Amino acid sequence: MRKLWMLPFLILSFSAVAAADTWPQLAMGGGYQGLILISNNTGSDWTGQFFPKQGHEKMWAGTWRVNGQDYTGQPFFNVALHAHATAKFVLTGDDALPVQAGYLFVWGTQGSSTTDVSIAYFYSYVQGGRVIVSTGSDMAFNRNLFHFPVEYSSSNGSGVNTGIAWAPELTLTPPQFTITATLYITDRSGIGQLYGSKTLTYSGHAAQFINELFPELTGTDFRGYVVLQADYTFFMEVLRLDYTPDGFLLTRVPPDRKP
Repeated sequence: MRKLWMLPFLILSFSAVAAADTWPQLAMGGGYQGLILISNNTGSDWTGQFFPKQGHEKMWAGTWRVNGQDYTGQPFFNVALHAHATAKFVLTGDDALPVQAGYLFVWGTQGSSTTDVSIAYFYSYVQGGRVIVSTGSDMAFNRNLFHFPVEYSSSNGSGVNTGIAWAPELTLTPPQFTITATLYITDRSGIGQLYGSKTLTYSGHAAQFINELFPELTGTDFRGYVVLQADYTFFMEVLRLDYTPDGFLLTRVPPDRKP
């Protein structure tokens, strides 16, 4: 079984870019693919561009296709929708090579805005032509402070883990900065207590498990919550990984956006 969370800008000028959206996790190749459904909510034509990115605002380095058409070496693909129309796009890589991870970015062009479209986005693991796991992902919100519950269990065949992915906010996130991760865990008596803090380095998109952030806890069972705080805003997604007898399940769990 390949594990999504073990995976490891081109600046262009366009007129009247009114809004942009980001999803912090995209996986292509090695059996993984992205699926986008986009609907035009208006009575006028809509145009925009989707960018698969890696690292810090860099083009996708590997093979990638949209509905079977090769876009390798290109920074984006164009979308044009008539009034009230819906289109589907499947993003795939090279399944003979290891999966590559990054993030997905979209903006409107020629006066169009992402506020005028509805987007349903999924990334899936496909094996033998059959979808094994499909995980829906909402557009992320940029913050410099995130809170979210975590759980980790190393039980064979039925373990659980918490994963996170982060990505930059266009023009506002610098290429490198520090993030403080503070972990609170709950002991067997039900009392929550501070476990400790670590300084993490942001240097572009990353996807990792909670026991990779705190590797000394690997092999133990714990639950608690994490606070991530930085001087700069960025996008983040949280997922829950459940191992099953037949493989695994991934469920998106959005971080708390309270102040």
